[in-house]
Amino acid sequence: MQITPFERRWLVTIFDAIYPGGATDALPAGAGDVGLERFVDDVFDHAPFQPALGIRLATWVILLCPLFVIGRARTFVGLSREDREQVLHKLGSSRVWALRELPALLKMVGALGYCALPAVQRQIGIPLLAADPSWARGEPTPGADLTRQDAIAHANAAAALAPASDDPRAPEPPAAASAATAPAAEGTA
Repeated sequence: MQITPFERRWLVTIFDAIYPGGATDALPAGAGDVGLERFVDDVFDHAPFQPALGIRLATWVILLCPLFVIGRARTFVGLSREDREQVLHKLGSSRVWALRELPALLKMVGALGYCALPAVQRQIGIPLLAADPSWARGEPTPGADLTRQDAIAHANAAAALAPASDDPRAPEPPAAASAATAPAAEGTA
């Protein structure tokens, strides 16, 4: 699913309201200062349809809700920083579960991009284990050229190679499951 340029700007604006620059001395750069546009593109290029649709719907609801949440006839993008925080806080304390979860959903998605950046990790004292993610360097994501069928085949192959679990509740690997059901099928025929 592709995202439009204006939806990308809206989503980065929402991320910046959640992770604002200068909120603390430890984090002078906010989500709007670190270039999350490529992260948003990467999410929409690689996420399955339903999660991408959920992020898109959450973006639209937050964009259009200030009139109903704080009584301001503006979009979220047109609000001041304080009003944006107020909208997110009121949505997060809504009695309606779906509305209450919208800021949390976008906070989690934004954290995946914002906190993946080594510059942000350095600011908060996390030891660096890797370089910038491929989306931050503008490089193609590894495995992006795989088709859905290739990805499923790779996942099935990995599951078949996984060590057996001692947990009786653990699902059987695909090969063991087909072998276990074959004799039962023969006996009933």
